[in-house]
Amino acid sequence: MEKNKYRKDGGQNQPRRRIVVSNSLATNSLSYKKPLMVAWWSLAFPGFGHFLLGNHLFGVILVVFEFLINTLSGLNTAIYFSMLGDFQEAKEAIELKYFFVYIPIYIFAVWDSYRKAIELNMDIELTITSKEKFNINPFHLSILEVNSLRKKNTAMTLLWAFIMPPMLYIYIHRFITLVFTAIWWGALLYFTNIMEAVYYSAIGEFSKTKEILDPQWVLNLPSVYTFTIFDVHTKAIENNKMYELEMIHHLRSTYQEGSLEDLFT
Repeated sequence: MEKNKYRKDGGQNQPRRRIVVSNSLATNSLSYKKPLMVAWWSLAFPGFGHFLLGNHLFGVILVVFEFLINTLSGLNTAIYFSMLGDFQEAKEAIELKYFFVYIPIYIFAVWDSYRKAIELNMDIELTITSKEKFNINPFHLSILEVNSLRKKNTAMTLLWAFIMPPMLYIYIHRFITLVFTAIWWGALLYFTNIMEAVYYSAIGEFSKTKEILDPQWVLNLPSVYTFTIFDVHTKAIENNKMYELEMIHHLRSTYQEGSLEDLFT
């Protein structure tokens, strides 16, 4: 048999497209995404759409950009004053030289995440329709960690996500995402002074609460909090689908005769 020049083993064992990649540090997988949903999260916060797609490198770059340029431009502060109807203060809060840098990159983040969602859906569709071989490694052991593909309790995931969102990335074995998420959550909690504000609100000192809160940082909290919950819950569901897919593949290839062509159908 003539070897395929694009694959070292002639295409007999290596899949053309990998569905899941897992090692001691992280797990990443392909699954269908609604392009409009991905674009919506990019609208809410640049980089979040890329995180949903598993494009963590570009997601990190865009999230850092959002925190940096948004803060330098004073955009959230301007939005805050606009919501209060103080348009003169909003106008003075905007730093134009950074604001006009922010606009094109913001639009690009939305467009790029939408485009990539469509392309990844096409890759999955090609894998299904062409009946390509695939593999899912359900177990990875190293001196650092044990990564085993197991079903997750999505209800418990959702509950803990509301209480402490970043920590759930440990449960779904996304260490790299955990580190970065913990960094941005730490920055938000520090610069918003939200914990002190909760304390002063609890004892009825609302004037003190208003005084210590920084609107430039506080306006980031709703997007970051809701996205972290959504992302963790979504990835737990995807993990369970990958678990079922791997079990189907194993049982059929080990105990059933016949073709696996209808595996994805």
